[in-house]
Amino acid sequence: MRALRYRAGWRHLLRHPLQLTLLVLGVALGVAVVVSIDLAVGSARRAFQLSTETVAGRSTHQIVAGPGGIPDTVVRVLRVETGVEAAPVVEGLVESELFPGVPLRVLGIDPLADGAVRDVAAVGSPVDLGALMTRRGAALLLDATAARAGLVVGDRFEVRVAGRLDTLVLVGTVEPADAVERAGLADVAFMDVARAQDLLRRTGLDRIDLRLGDGPEGED
Repeated sequence: MRALRYRAGWRHLLRHPLQLTLLVLGVALGVAVVVSIDLAVGSARRAFQLSTETVAGRSTHQIVAGPGGIPDTVVRVLRVETGVEAAPVVEGLVESELFPGVPLRVLGIDPLADGAVRDVAAVGSPVDLGALMTRRGAALLLDATAARAGLVVGDRFEVRVAGRLDTLVLVGTVEPADAVERAGLADVAFMDVARAQDLLRRTGLDRIDLRLGDGPEGED
């Protein structure tokens, strides 16, 4: 009985080739959509992971804030009283007019001490550290990101933070050491930690990156 149903079904499809063609195309299209969504999600996860690993730099440990943030004074205590290499971080996502629909990751750091955990000091253009640390909205972008957006040092661009418009000014560019860092920093804007707090309306720090010993082998 089942064989008769199969033969009847195939006979019907063979008599209606257009329906058979549409059936095959529908199944193929459905599979293609599912595969493309899976690839897009996987690519986005990998990009975020790569960005996170890159901005973490050579840190071996992290102190992560609770809802109230970490007081700025904790960094001084760690450096002075324990001698630990500590780099404060304020982090957040903003919308940028440069690349609509793609969030820009703001990373607030201490330019004078961050070299202990990150190689952000390598720059493609001279950076006025005084301006980076004191000028409102001063930011560094990846050299390729700035070029793609048509920005040069001194240009301003708007960002939207929680529905509020603000302006950043490019004071220098970051030149990564290799292709991995270049991919990881493509969506990152570096700012002085205090300027990032102003932009994101934050009090305290989001985390403190620590470097204990010479690397993972030095961890307890």
